[in-house]
Amino acid sequence: MTAVLLIEDKYERHSLLRETLENAGMRVVSASNTKKALSTIEASPPNLIVFDVPDHQPHLGSEFINELRQHEAFEDIPAIIVANRLNGHSHKGPELGADDTVHKPFEPNELITRIKAVLRKRSHRISSGHLELGGIEMYLDEHRIIIEGKEALLRPMEFRLLEFFMRNAEKVFSRRQLLDKVWGQSVFIEERTVDVHIRRLRNILDVHHKGELIQTVRGFGYRFSERV
Repeated sequence: MTAVLLIEDKYERHSLLRETLENAGMRVVSASNTKKALSTIEASPPNLIVFDVPDHQPHLGSEFINELRQHEAFEDIPAIIVANRLNGHSHKGPELGADDTVHKPFEPNELITRIKAVLRKRSHRISSGHLELGGIEMYLDEHRIIIEGKEALLRPMEFRLLEFFMRNAEKVFSRRQLLDKVWGQSVFIEERTVDVHIRRLRNILDVHHKGELIQTVRGFGYRFSERV
């Protein structure tokens, strides 16, 4: 059974969302705020997080997701942001590091559809040393990249960088996070090194008309996304 952590501080909204999730056969664990949510995740990591961002505190969406991604044990938990598109704040899940955004008001079935889509994408993304996303195929054991039937040649570091992005598609990572995750925490190099390798990777992908998959998110960092 899929375990969903629901973060919602309003009783009426919480009851509605909980009923929607449970009717879809999901087990719901609740938290009224992000501090309690992190404690809950530490005790028992869920399969997915649904965070209904308070209309009067839209910044909590990015703050919570950023904090969540700082924890190595939690960084792969998919998250969906529920937000009001009319509160004067741009809520775009992938820009916040979340996997998707559902804007209020919405039909209950829409949320369930989004949840299933996120979980399905996560489960199908990696299979026996083979990654496939955005028209790019990676054969890890053979160290080969095939883009729409044509082989692309990548240097070892660009290969590792692309592999990391594809394993964590739609998430935003800062330069420091990329250095830690791809290069390793024991390596001491400047953050601008990331920009150099990102540029090289984009140039190679551009030859195959895929450079737009590596996106710059101003003020946050970089992400791999099929949403161009």
